[in-house]
Amino acid sequence: MNEKWLKIKNQAGITEIYIDGDIESETYNDGWLEAWGMKDTNIYPSAVRDTLKETGNGEVHVHINSCGGDVFAGVAICNMLKGHKGKTTAYIDGLAASSAATIAFGCDEIVIPSNAYLMIHRVSCAAFGNADELVEQIKVLEKIEDGIANNYLEKAVEGVDKEQILNLMKETTWFTGEEAQKFFKVTVGEKENFINFASTNQKFKHIRMILNKKLKQLL
Repeated sequence: MNEKWLKIKNQAGITEIYIDGDIESETYNDGWLEAWGMKDTNIYPSAVRDTLKETGNGEVHVHINSCGGDVFAGVAICNMLKGHKGKTTAYIDGLAASSAATIAFGCDEIVIPSNAYLMIHRVSCAAFGNADELVEQIKVLEKIEDGIANNYLEKAVEGVDKEQILNLMKETTWFTGEEAQKFFKVTVGEKENFINFASTNQKFKHIRMILNKKLKQLL
């Protein structure tokens, strides 16, 4: 594998995949980044597919630190991991948000340190058209959300139902390791010895306020 954005290590029969960029479909940039001499840091389903194919039935560790990206690319990678015959473990090193959370839930086991974060929210899109077309787009978004909720529901703890998960998505919910464990079957790992800095990225609503508040509680 020669992709600069996807770091892969093979150690003692375990393949380690590091997902640190935006998750996008194959046709998203269509090579224009390279044409302008820019580094492509996106995560593509095809590279993950090829890696899993090379791994055979071997164990795979997926290290995630990503804000997410394209919903269908995330679902594709999630389903690839579900279909892998060897054991798969997701390690949320810093953040698994949006489509990155979808990928994490495709693994057999999810490990999240007490000071790492999981975020789930509603599906969003850019829309253009008349009133009838916009109503149809809403129906499509709701159908996609239903599928994403089903994915989360597979690892829900006893007592948590689909309606609760949909409500958590509607509220754009951020979880620490301990908070995630209240709703999902995840393993809380040891707290990492590092200090995060919440940047000015406004990709998600209230991201700086929420993260900085949680960081003050941890430090």
